[in-house]
Amino acid sequence: MAMIADTERAAKADELAKLNVAEERERERLKFQQRAVEASKRATERGLQILKQSAKGSKPSDAARLLAVGDMIGRAALELTPSGAGSFGLHPTITPVIKVVLRRDATSLRVKELEDKFFAEHPEIRRPKNGFEDATRLAAD
Repeated sequence: MAMIADTERAAKADELAKLNVAEERERERLKFQQRAVEASKRATERGLQILKQSAKGSKPSDAARLLAVGDMIGRAALELTPSGAGSFGLHPTITPVIKVVLRRDATSLRVKELEDKFFAEHPEIRRPKNGFEDATRLAAD
């Protein structure tokens, strides 16, 4: 009985120690994140100040670097998708999904027929390519 109680106490103590370490790590992570966000804000503010200065003596390249670094630090701290090397958020973060649906019905078949007739009667006019020529021919066969 005593061994079981000792084992349970040891397991609870181990669990408590691990919980304390995890809590401390989370506190440190949050402090670091807050410092990084503050650094990001300051770099961005300084970059914007440089851009507002008169052209005499100001360096737009310094402003661009500060803005890019501020963007990078802020995104890393907030665990956001990287915007690209120094692009300051000018690139999309995800690729757009475009779905093309081709439907055939009586109207589309009639339009195709008229197009075929027109281009057959006017060989001097080159038929534009749309990338679906092979699929159209295969479907017609």
